[in-house]
Amino acid sequence: MSDQSSTLSQEDIKLIRIGLVRQNPALYDPGHVDYKNRVLKDKTWAEINNDIGIPNFDARKEWTTLRNYANNHHDRLKMSSGSAASLTTSGGKRKKSEWQYAADMQFLLPLLGKHWEMDSTRRKSPLVAKKHLLLRQIVTF
Repeated sequence: MSDQSSTLSQEDIKLIRIGLVRQNPALYDPGHVDYKNRVLKDKTWAEINNDIGIPNFDARKEWTTLRNYANNHHDRLKMSSGSAASLTTSGGKRKKSEWQYAADMQFLLPLLGKHWEMDSTRRKSPLVAKKHLLLRQIVTF
């Protein structure tokens, strides 16, 4: 694919990258057995870059940007009001904004926020972590 990378659009490259990352859950799923395996993840990123034909740092950085945008988009859609949650149509009704890669990033939905939630609870004592999770559950209802 690296020979064709010069003829692919930026959108095509993003879609290909999303597909390649999706095939490698160790890159995005904190519950995966190899999620913390740096060597394996670096090797996988190198393979993805080789397939696409771009430098290693760019693929990882682009994925981080896409993942963060997916997380923010998901949060905006969950909001019930406010300008970040929706757009107003000409009839005054609100409609939710749609991100062009939302359908392609659907596989992340069960994992969005999981990484940060795991990190924040891991640093605290078990009692504090339990209280933190209970408070989050109460606030979300």
